[in-house]
Amino acid sequence: MKMRRRSAGERCDRAILTCCAYEQEGTVPGNMSLQALDLAIRDFGDAWARGDTDVRKGMLSPSYTHIDVRGRYMNRAEWLEYARGRAGAATQIAFVDVTTRVVGDTAIVTGRNDMAGGNILIGDERSSLSIHFTQVWVHSDGRWVREAFQATFIDQAAPLLELRTA
Repeated sequence: MKMRRRSAGERCDRAILTCCAYEQEGTVPGNMSLQALDLAIRDFGDAWARGDTDVRKGMLSPSYTHIDVRGRYMNRAEWLEYARGRAGAATQIAFVDVTTRVVGDTAIVTGRNDMAGGNILIGDERSSLSIHFTQVWVHSDGRWVREAFQATFIDQAAPLLELRTA
């Protein structure tokens, strides 16, 4: 298993999107490249930020599933239809605290996205929004494709729960 985690203070925040460089730790099976995965994640996020559905369509597996911040479950066709509504959007995205684990031909990517502008949540021009995410990418036919995505809205006003030990 390969793992890379960014620290809380180590932000990636270019104007549109910057994802994370991967440290070489251990080995990756076969011809899989973590740099290629990084590029796929960046290209996908960049296409989402500018509302480019054609690019994203080619980066999704045929069995892709998506769960948005409202808990709506969408299959590939449903998500692409939803994504068409973002055409021309100009969203800024930062990736924070990103962890990537590669198990076999699958990469599980978790972290936080801080986003601003571009009809992010409900079609308005909210000034900012943060989510925790899980992305699942599969290495197939020599390239990485996104298999699943799940987002959870981070409510900054919610109190933090303290875990009690007995």
